[in-house]
Amino acid sequence: MMSHTFVTFRAGNQIFALALSVVQQVVRLPAITPVAGAPPAIAGLLDFHGRLIPVLIGHYLLEQPVNIHLNSMVMILGVDVDQPQLGLLVDEVFGVYQAQPADLIPLALGSHVLAASLRTHDGIIPVLDPESLAMYAQAVAAPARVA
Repeated sequence: MMSHTFVTFRAGNQIFALALSVVQQVVRLPAITPVAGAPPAIAGLLDFHGRLIPVLIGHYLLEQPVNIHLNSMVMILGVDVDQPQLGLLVDEVFGVYQAQPADLIPLALGSHVLAASLRTHDGIIPVLDPESLAMYAQAVAAPARVA
């Protein structure tokens, strides 16, 4: 069952949502170490409390114009607090939104990283699928790994 509490954020010109249960922390644009040969969707690696995690540029994943600036933020994602899986670089994080079950509409078509749409009083917000984000991060980071 999908969570009914979401963090809303902006990447490019679009507002998105992600289940609060997978958002461990939100940090202002930290120092990110670029990885030579990494695909454009990977900003680099972030040392998060001694653990290196890949940081995805949300704009590339979500087909939005890229505009990274000093106020950009990284959402640290993972289902286990002791093992964050990845970071998602976004323009701005708005806050928490509590949804009713009837407000969530599963998506059958669309981007591989979208799970549903969320009907709000301001419009429709696409909801990201955290498992798809993690699989995407593993798939695109694999070629960048050094043996």
